[in-house]
Amino acid sequence: ECPSHTQPLGVYLLPPALQDLWFQDKVTFTCFVVGSDLQDAHLSWEVAGKVPKGGMEEGPLEQHSNGSQSQHSRLALPRSLWNAGTSVTCTLNHPSLPSQKLMALREPGEAGSQVGR
Repeated sequence: ECPSHTQPLGVYLLPPALQDLWFQDKVTFTCFVVGSDLQDAHLSWEVAGKVPKGGMEEGPLEQHSNGSQSQHSRLALPRSLWNAGTSVTCTLNHPSLPSQKLMALREPGEAGSQVGR
């Protein structure tokens, strides 16, 4: 592997686990970014278009043996918000990259969810 080779950027939004939707009062979303040169990367959240007040936890920047880096952020919300069909958006901001947004949507009454850009 060439040291100057950069890892392609990947941003992923994981919706709550199905068992959490049935058995927990809160559900957790995880936003995960993988790439290189992520020191200045910042993950942010919106719930129904607004910045949530609390419930967020950002993980450390991790270095991997293949030269890539990763970082994650978690957001815990009341299950009732997700069950009501509230949109949850994770945005990656980085000074040298255009913003990348991922949104999770759940239709009221559906067991699953959809994730899109």
